[in-house]
Amino acid sequence: MKVILIQTPIILPINHSSSHRAVPPLSLAYLNAFLINQGHDSKIIDAPGEAIDQYTKIPDTEVMINGLTSKQIIQRIPAETQFIGVSCQHSNEWFHDLLLIKNIRKSFPQSIIILGGEHASATAYKIMSNHSEVDYIVCGEGELPLLKIIESHTHTAQLPLIPGVAQRRSNQIIQNPKGQRLSDLSIIPKPNWNGVPLDEYFKRRLAISSFNKKTMPIIASRGCPFSCSFCTCNLMWGSTWKSRPVGQVISEILE
Repeated sequence: MKVILIQTPIILPINHSSSHRAVPPLSLAYLNAFLINQGHDSKIIDAPGEAIDQYTKIPDTEVMINGLTSKQIIQRIPAETQFIGVSCQHSNEWFHDLLLIKNIRKSFPQSIIILGGEHASATAYKIMSNHSEVDYIVCGEGELPLLKIIESHTHTAQLPLIPGVAQRRSNQIIQNPKGQRLSDLSIIPKPNWNGVPLDEYFKRRLAISSFNKKTMPIIASRGCPFSCSFCTCNLMWGSTWKSRPVGQVISEILE
């Protein structure tokens, strides 16, 4: 199946004065690799990375877009795309993410639109109740629920109820309880950056680092036993800490 995963642009105040905020979309790169390993044709559209130095004021607001505009993103989605995943991470950016989603629906009325990320996970029922453009929301860990959605559409006429997914059935919204998390993180392949212009990040020394050197993000574990009020880790990954195999992490670093 043809899948496009979208990293949405960054929203900044007009008077924003700090350095670039763009970071390679690691979570999408892991999802991308997982889907490709399962035989699907998946690719990332990285809105910040493809236009790191592009800033576009949003009319009648005091904010601007850093990265590709909605029109530029939609132009990059192949006509034959069957599934479009949109990463909605930050609540302050939701108003623009929603505009993008509505425009995607207009341009791709037959495609399945799936949301994921912290904001979508926290407000799944509200989003599904108010916005018919959204077909599914994956709440929390994404690999298995996303794969289930794609493969169920391939093999069955009626999609089963999927743990960890908000979905529609008989004109009702069903937010299914989260299922079992991945018990073995070693099954997650190395990130596949297909569609991400990593050289644009490297040239500007952009990543999660303060050393002004060429760096890359990496995930060595998931979950956290604590419940800090300011953090979404429990919501996304649960309260049980699980680590990836040490050898696998080292291999990814060396690569």
